[in-house]
Amino acid sequence: MANTNPNIILNTSSTIWCMLKLTNIIYNYKILNLVAIGFEDNTIIIINLLSMEIHQTIITKDTVYSIAQFKNDSNYLICSLSNGEIIIYILKGNKYEHLQTLEKPKGLKKGEINKVITLLDGNLATAERGALSIWKSKLTLGKKKFEFFKEIITENDTCQLIQVNPQFLACAIYSTELIIVYK
Repeated sequence: MANTNPNIILNTSSTIWCMLKLTNIIYNYKILNLVAIGFEDNTIIIINLLSMEIHQTIITKDTVYSIAQFKNDSNYLICSLSNGEIIIYILKGNKYEHLQTLEKPKGLKKGEINKVITLLDGNLATAERGALSIWKSKLTLGKKKFEFFKEIITENDTCQLIQVNPQFLACAIYSTELIIVYK
């Protein structure tokens, strides 16, 4: 029986860093109405908005700064962490599979990844301290995996990132009042 309480109270003292309304997750022949919340205490909690109950909890290695999902392949949940890693999960009903952990190659600028987004071409882009990075997708055993492709040095702490169109990315700079557009 569904919870008739229109609220959910999460028993945590942790700071919320990000939220994302998930799309098109199918479980038991139903499309679920889910939201993912990333916390400072290394946790992602996925809530079923129809029942107002926790659908699943994912424990990560560090603070979850952002969460992304592909529009055309919604079972992939991607999160960026304060330790400079990107974790890719595959959501399977009420379970998940840790698919891949991404880190920039040695010798490149590393720091927390403030924002991860999925690009229209199926790749990933990240906003970081001092850089933007592009991660190319490749199929491995029928699953989409990623590898580092390119770094764009910004010299600033980029905190937000959007794809304006297939050729342009725009990022917000944390300490200045600038938005920079890259082709």
